[in-house]
Amino acid sequence: MAIINEHGLFQGKRLRRCSTKARLLWPYLYVASNGFARSELDYDFIADQFASFRADAPTPEELAQYFAEFQANHLIFTYQYNGQSWGQWDTPRSHTKEYKTAIDKASPTPPEAPYIAWLKEQHGADWSQFHWSKDAIADPPETFAQNSAEILLNVDRNSGLGVGVGVGVGVGSGKNPSSEVSPSDAELIANAPKENSKEASPSANRLASLLAAEIHRNKADYRITPAQQRNWGKVADLMMRRDGRTEEQIADLIRWVQRDEFWHKNILSMDKLREKFDQLEMKRAGETPHRSTNVDPEITPSQRLEMRKAASAEGVQ
Repeated sequence: MAIINEHGLFQGKRLRRCSTKARLLWPYLYVASNGFARSELDYDFIADQFASFRADAPTPEELAQYFAEFQANHLIFTYQYNGQSWGQWDTPRSHTKEYKTAIDKASPTPPEAPYIAWLKEQHGADWSQFHWSKDAIADPPETFAQNSAEILLNVDRNSGLGVGVGVGVGVGSGKNPSSEVSPSDAELIANAPKENSKEASPSANRLASLLAAEIHRNKADYRITPAQQRNWGKVADLMMRRDGRTEEQIADLIRWVQRDEFWHKNILSMDKLREKFDQLEMKRAGETPHRSTNVDPEITPSQRLEMRKAASAEGVQ
């Protein structure tokens, strides 16, 4: 998540050039980015995050239009990685959080040459303050810089509201993820199925279904959309492929989490489970025996309450 500058929010010229609805949604979309101020532009998934807006929630098509406005007004640099659109928000590096999570570091970086050209166009000599990395190379190879300028000119001529982010300035393949991955990890990622695929693996879909079922055990009417569950499958695939978790390991933790008095209220998506995975495993490992052995894991809290009531009634008789 990145910090919002109050002056830019109310007085920023680039944001003021956007439509009113795009301006109103911008803070939500911006703070939903990761530690590098980077967002995956999965419009179906993003639209699901606005469920509490009810009738006023933006549709995936409307979100595509708003992101096109942001791109056209130089608020976000868009690019492709493994067939999926990503966006790097334009913000000072000092406005991003200092500590980056493993998930933050796994997000793909923008292609360097066109990204730097894009920053220089907006910020001139101060461009490096807005680059996501403090180690950015000041002068990319000349050939790449020329190609970048051509890309930028083409986008400037053809961009317009409602065209979709696919025409973004970052056309091309992104670099390897921001984390320092080993050669074996890099090869694994390169050979993996495209992450924007609508079809997760069978094992990942089983895990997504398990999480949904366990959440509904605790609250039967909890709203989980089909798009959310599909995304959970994609995240579960990443957990197994990138993070090295096994299906059994993830399934066991899902069951434990949804039976924990505190965590079952806070881990309500596969993304959050992935983010907190190591912390949750440490918490589970540190539990004292009497907390885990004296409770039947197949009995829900409501069922346990009914059993206590029944036992109390028998004692009165």
